[in-house]
Amino acid sequence: NNLHDLLEYNSGLDIKQRGPQGVQADVSIRGGSFEQTLILIDGIKLSDPQTGHHNMNLPISFSQIERIEILKGQGSRSYGANAFSGIINIIPKQNAFKNLQLNLSGGENNYFNLGINGSMKSGITNHHISFEKSQSDGYRSNTEFDNHIVSMNNSFNLSSTVVKTILGYTKKDFGANSYYTTRFPNQAEKTKTYLAALSAEIELEDLNIMPKIYW
Repeated sequence: NNLHDLLEYNSGLDIKQRGPQGVQADVSIRGGSFEQTLILIDGIKLSDPQTGHHNMNLPISFSQIERIEILKGQGSRSYGANAFSGIINIIPKQNAFKNLQLNLSGGENNYFNLGINGSMKSGITNHHISFEKSQSDGYRSNTEFDNHIVSMNNSFNLSSTVVKTILGYTKKDFGANSYYTTRFPNQAEKTKTYLAALSAEIELEDLNIMPKIYW
């Protein structure tokens, strides 16, 4: 149902989820800590400057993911200290076709989930756009959540160059009952993540150039 659940199926990964529907999770690889696991979207580093607890608050919808590359082991030589125990690289979909999809579900504790995903191909361009919202009052006090994700990725296939853009936004508001201390159990967190990226893959005769600029 979400990225966190999918990663549970990969051996060597330890996923500690705070709640359902991708509310929050810490990902560790082969005994390392969540601070030592680097998260990438199409090769772009996503590291929260405050805490690694929020590294999985990704501004990309689950429906827009084409595949996931996992490097288990020392990656800090190429990617820095955050990749000490490994890397998870999320690759967005690139090729598209005309498609519109609606996902709707609900349940007890006022659980509600809505997902709208669309894709379109026009000439040399491919476009994917998605909106997701999920919310619940929680299965016990102070476990409620309200999540939003809006994301769009595009690709432009030129003769020897592929230009890609990614725009993403995620907002999470959730209860964190007793997560930091049992002395003050009623806790909550609100996080927002933005991503804007422009990248290209330029193929020359004996050389590939892959510039990236992102915020």
